[in-house]
Amino acid sequence: MVVTPFAFLMLDVLSWWLTKINPLFAWLTIIGGIGYTLASAYMWFVSVIQMWWYPWRGKVMDENCWR
Repeated sequence: MVVTPFAFLMLDVLSWWLTKINPLFAWLTIIGGIGYTLASAYMWFVSVIQMWWYPWRGKVMDENCWR
């Protein structure tokens, strides 16, 4: 999943140049933008879940312990 946003970003930038040759390549711009957005959002959500939810799972916190 780490490589996916970069691949979509390269597809997006490449499609800008290809659209100058043929306007039908504009669909690649849309696909690249949507793919990049979804892949980045997925990576963000996974990171937030791992940072905020996993550290607390299964731990019981004392009232005297503020970790």
